[in-house]
Amino acid sequence: MDVVIEMSRTLSPAEYGPEAILAEYSGNILRMDDERKVGRVRAYVADIERARQHGYDALEFLDVDGSTWPYNTLLSRRKAGSFTAGVNRALGIDEVYSQNLLIIDRVEILPRYRGHDYGLQAMHLMLGHLALGCRLAAIKPYPLQFEGNNPLGESHAWRQRLRLEKLSRNEAASTRRLQRHYGRLGFVPVKGTELMVLDLDEGYSRPWSDVPESSATAIGAV
Repeated sequence: MDVVIEMSRTLSPAEYGPEAILAEYSGNILRMDDERKVGRVRAYVADIERARQHGYDALEFLDVDGSTWPYNTLLSRRKAGSFTAGVNRALGIDEVYSQNLLIIDRVEILPRYRGHDYGLQAMHLMLGHLALGCRLAAIKPYPLQFEGNNPLGESHAWRQRLRLEKLSRNEAASTRRLQRHYGRLGFVPVKGTELMVLDLDEGYSRPWSDVPESSATAIGAV
């Protein structure tokens, strides 16, 4: 492993309600040998089971934050507490007993550090440290250069440093490369959605040495 993450958890001032349950983690990715900042990352732990115990519907809970709402498509509308048939088929499972999600929402790598698997290593670290209590990890393999004019309100200076405009303008090809890239960690696509999922039923204990090497660089700021 070549990176570490300086990560913090954002605690909502709300004492009650979904905001008090949804956990946001964000931080800087640092190269281990010289502590240079190579990128940033953000993830959410959506404790849907706890929210349900407090009387909140799973969809209501995910709607608390715009970054978590797209993952509502993983939840079954027909059977409460279950994932969709598409998720079950992707993972080769019949039934689940928890809908808790680890959502890896954002991985951004500065241009000079792309192509070294720093982003994938950061994801690997988050899976190892944040997976406890989560049934699935989920991610949307969407190349950041296509998301428009700074939808998350990041600082102008940081957006300039990312130089997303220099990345490939072929959205379909870039997305496929990201899917292959995330697939190295075991993520699989869910048919009919833009999402990929990873089964965390037994946690995540995979050593980095078991992650397959890449035959090509993933283009999409990871």
